[in-house]
Amino acid sequence: QWYQRRVRGSEWATCDKNTGKISHMPKCAGGGDGKCRFPDMIFAGYKLSEGTHEGEPYAVYGCLPPFVMTPNKDAFMGLIHQGKSAQEAYSMIAHIGGCHNGQVYLPSCHEPMKVKHCGIPNYIENGKAVEFYMKEHDKKEHEKEDKDKEENREKSGHEEGREKGENDKEGMDDEYKKMLSMMPMGARYQCKEGFKMHKTIKGDWGWCRKDGSFEVPRCDLEKDWNEVQFKLHNGNERRFADKNGKVFGGMVLARSVTKSGPQGNWEYGCNDGFNYKAAGAICRSLGWRHGAQTPLTRKMQVMTNMETEPKFGWTGFHCKADDALASSASCKAMRYEDAIKEKGVKARCFPFDRIAVKCFDDAAFNVTVSLTNSNTRISCKAMAHKELYQLNLKAMKDVKTKFLMDDKEIEGVQRYRIKKGYFMKVKNMKDKQFKCLSCEIHAGEKMIGKAEKCKDAGKN
Repeated sequence: QWYQRRVRGSEWATCDKNTGKISHMPKCAGGGDGKCRFPDMIFAGYKLSEGTHEGEPYAVYGCLPPFVMTPNKDAFMGLIHQGKSAQEAYSMIAHIGGCHNGQVYLPSCHEPMKVKHCGIPNYIENGKAVEFYMKEHDKKEHEKEDKDKEENREKSGHEEGREKGENDKEGMDDEYKKMLSMMPMGARYQCKEGFKMHKTIKGDWGWCRKDGSFEVPRCDLEKDWNEVQFKLHNGNERRFADKNGKVFGGMVLARSVTKSGPQGNWEYGCNDGFNYKAAGAICRSLGWRHGAQTPLTRKMQVMTNMETEPKFGWTGFHCKADDALASSASCKAMRYEDAIKEKGVKARCFPFDRIAVKCFDDAAFNVTVSLTNSNTRISCKAMAHKELYQLNLKAMKDVKTKFLMDDKEIEGVQRYRIKKGYFMKVKNMKDKQFKCLSCEIHAGEKMIGKAEKCKDAGKN
C-alpha cells in the first residue's frame, strides 16, 4: 500500500525450517500510479520529514536507539561508481530515502555491533557536517595495535574472534561489506549563519562511541545561545587543592554565560538526580578528563569574598555519557524554581544537598616507584593512586615487593609506610659487590611497578 505496486510472485515470505534462513521474500513490481511513496516506518526506524530536491522527492529517516542508520547500498555504491568519494556519498544520502524511475531506495537501521559504525548524522539541527573522519583512517591508525594483539592472542581466542566476526557479516554480499568499510567514525560540523555552536570536548567534531551511540555539537541562535560556567569552591578543605594551589575538588558553583559574557550570580546545584557522568561533565569543562561525586564537608562550605550567599539554581543534573560536556544533548538539568513549581515540596533542597565533586585526569589504578639506598638501608618508594587518592599498598593482600641485587632477591625483613613506601635494613652496602639494585611491586603474578638504580661506570 505504501508503494501502490503489485507483488511479483507469492506475497508470502517463507523460511527454511531446518536452517532458519529466509527462502523467499516478496518483491514489489511496477504498477499503480508510478509514484514513490515513502513509508512512515521502517524496521527499527521512522520517517522524520519529506521534501523535494531538483524535482525529485526524498525522505529523511531516523533509527530507534540503539539501532544505527546505514545508507541504501544501491544508492551509495551508485555514487561511488560515478566517481564520488565515500565522504561525498555519505554526505549526500546518509539517512535519506530517495526515488528513481518510480523505485524507492530506503536507508536501513541495524544493530551497531553488526555494521561497526554509529550512523553519525550528516546534518544536525541548524548545522551540517563539512568533513568526515572515515573508518579507513581509523583502521590505519589501529593496524599496528591490532597486529600486536593478534600476535599475543592465543590461538583458541583468535579462532573464536574470527568466527564471531564472520557471523556478524553473515548474509552480507561483498558490495555491502565494502560500503560498510567506507562508513565515517567522526564528523566536523558547522552551524548555519546566525547560529552559534555548543562544542564537544573535541571542539566542532562529533564522533562514534564503541556502543554505537554518537556525540555531536549543537547549534543555537546567537541571541539564544548560553552555556553554564562552573567553578569549584573548596573553602578551608585544603586537601582538595594541589601543591600549586589549583583546586581539583569542592562544592560546585555555576552561572550562565552568553555571548556577552557571564550573567547573574553564582548558584549552587542540588544533588537530586545527580550522577557521576554529570560530575565528569563539570570537570571536563574545567580542563580535567574525569570527575566523581565526593561528600560535602563543613570545611568546603566556608564562604569568603562572596558578595552574596549563593542560592540553589539547578537540580536533576544527569548525563548519559561519560565523555560529554554539560551542554551536550546527553545531559539534562532543570531550573530549581521550575522543579519547585512542578513537584512542590518534593523538589526542595537543603544545604546538605549541595553538589560536590572531585576532578582528575586518570581514572585508572597507577603505581609509581623510585629507589634509594644508603650503607644500611634500601628504600622502594612505591606510591599507588586512583582518582587522586593515595592507596595503602599494605592493605592490599595480594601486593608483594621484591628487593633485588643484580636480579638476585635480597633476603630480609620488609617494612612499609604509606608516605615512604617499602624499605629494608641491610648491612655494609659499601662492601658489597654489585652493579644494580632494583625493587619490583607485584600484584599476584603481575608486576605493576619497578625501579632500578645502577652504579656509575668506573665506580665501585
